[in-house]
Amino acid sequence: MTLIPSHQKKTEQLKSKIFYIINRFKYTTGFLAFSVIIVFFVFYKYGLLQRFILEQKNEVVEQEIINAKRVEDSLRWYIKILTYDTLEIEKIAREQYGMIRPNEEVIYVKVNEDIQDSLTFKE
Repeated sequence: MTLIPSHQKKTEQLKSKIFYIINRFKYTTGFLAFSVIIVFFVFYKYGLLQRFILEQKNEVVEQEIINAKRVEDSLRWYIKILTYDTLEIEKIAREQYGMIRPNEEVIYVKVNEDIQDSLTFKE
């Protein structure tokens, strides 16, 4: 049985349309699957977005640790000074507790606010 050329042409057109639809379906399905995978990797609770957020928090915590270590070091240094430096102990006793040595007189100076304002540094 032989086909008539017009039927053969229609068959070819139909085959090309079916081939086009199948390829389009494959690419659309592939794109959707790829999109779902990307969304999964980015927005899942163990995804890239969560990792980025956790890295930011980690940097903040590491900076807080560094600052806490600096404060700890300065406090340890201050403890050593207060333990061994008699001049620093005397300074604190005089300034904070108002202690004086025997036979010493304390002179209080009253400063006006106008004079005090002129003595302070203003930006």
